[in-house]
Amino acid sequence: MSTSTHHARRPVRRAAAPIAASTPDATTGLAEALSSVSDARARAAHDLRVSELARRRAAQALEQDLRPMRIDEATRASLRAEYAEADAEVGRRREAFERAARLDDAAREIATAVAESPGPATDGLGSILQAWNRLRDVVGGPGLSPA
Repeated sequence: MSTSTHHARRPVRRAAAPIAASTPDATTGLAEALSSVSDARARAAHDLRVSELARRRAAQALEQDLRPMRIDEATRASLRAEYAEADAEVGRRREAFERAARLDDAAREIATAVAESPGPATDGLGSILQAWNRLRDVVGGPGLSPA
C-alpha cells in the first residue's frame, strides 16, 4: 500500500561552484536563496516521510484484524477512511516536496550560471530574485532575499 519515495531520501545537494562576488548584494541574496530553498526542500522531504509513516500505520491498523475478522464493519469503515486521508496527505506532501525540489534545482542552476560567468550574468540577478519573490507570493514557497 505504500509507494517508494527514493527521491525524497536523496541528500540535499550543494551548489556546484562558488557564487561569484562581482555584485555583493546580488550574490548575498543568491546565497540566502540557496540556503532558503535547501531548507525548504529538507523540510518537505521530512514532512513527506512523516506522512508516509502515518499512512503505513493506517494500513497496518486496517489489515491487523483482517483474518480472522475481529472488528465490525463500522470500525473497518472508519479505518478505511483514516487510510484514505493518510494517503491523500502523502499526495499533498509529495507535491510540496516536488515543488521544493524544483525550486532548489532552479536556484542551484542560477548559482552555477553566475559562478561560471560573472559580470553581465550577475547584473540581472537582483531582478531574478525579485521575480522569484513575486512568484512565491502567488504560488507559495520560500522567499529569496535580494539583500
